[in-house]
Amino acid sequence: MRRITAIALSTLAVSQLVSTAGAAIISVSGQTTLLGVNPPSATFGTLTGPNLYCWNEKTNITTTGVWADMTNNPANESSAIPGVVAGTYDSHFLHLDNPNGFFGTSGSVTFSSQIVAVFFRAVNLDNTDALFGNNTTTYDTFYPLRGLNAASLFGISGNTLKFNLTALAPTAEMIELRVLTHSVPAPGSAATLGLAGLFAARRKRR
Repeated sequence: MRRITAIALSTLAVSQLVSTAGAAIISVSGQTTLLGVNPPSATFGTLTGPNLYCWNEKTNITTTGVWADMTNNPANESSAIPGVVAGTYDSHFLHLDNPNGFFGTSGSVTFSSQIVAVFFRAVNLDNTDALFGNNTTTYDTFYPLRGLNAASLFGISGNTLKFNLTALAPTAEMIELRVLTHSVPAPGSAATLGLAGLFAARRKRR
């Protein structure tokens, strides 16, 4: 009975690891809309409204070095420390586009793993569209009025990003941020680790 119970518990642990593998957006609040699929376009005028849209872009993307606007956590836009990040990450995108103008759009986005870096200036969004952007989404690369404007605020702590975004009406601005989080082991790796632990425990009992 003990052996069966141990195997069952280990199998459950493996299944839980597999089900949670892949860092992702796990919850949002306030004026935030989480998209379950990547939009075909995030160019100006194609994904509009008073809410901020967010989605997961890519998983397990490795870079040998890319310049980010914020590499410290916790931090806010005024205390951001820019720098080079290198490693394997998951990417996520936040987008607000309301051609009629908007005021005080606020909320939060929570990820399943810790935030490593944020890109919020146009040049660094442009430089990372190809690497971290989803292949099926068209981004407004080289559009000059994208990124964080001077009237908008955001901050990160752990795995949560909170924002309060403001623009004058009418506006041609798009407020956009790209967020990198620590990657979670792929399902195959997680399952292998779980089964390895199970077999090791069985050998030890023998």
